[in-house]
Amino acid sequence: MSKKMPSETRISNMLPGDNKIIENDHGTYILVRVPMRKDETTYFEHPDHKISVESMQNALDSISDGVNEAEQEKHTSLISHEETT
Repeated sequence: MSKKMPSETRISNMLPGDNKIIENDHGTYILVRVPMRKDETTYFEHPDHKISVESMQNALDSISDGVNEAEQEKHTSLISHEETT
């Protein structure tokens, strides 16, 4: 039995708040580079929840748009096939 190696994803050149959609044999994943922020009242940087959640929402919307387009294409194809039979 051969060992299957996981798909490699390049994460270089991602800016804070960027996302990547990763699809492989194991499922669909969203990678978000979490932006960090520091203000004058804190000693350490904290994750910027708003930007991170917006990035995740944008990725989910992109996935949904792709599924909706595929559904529409399939529906159109089925209707076209029924009309020709």
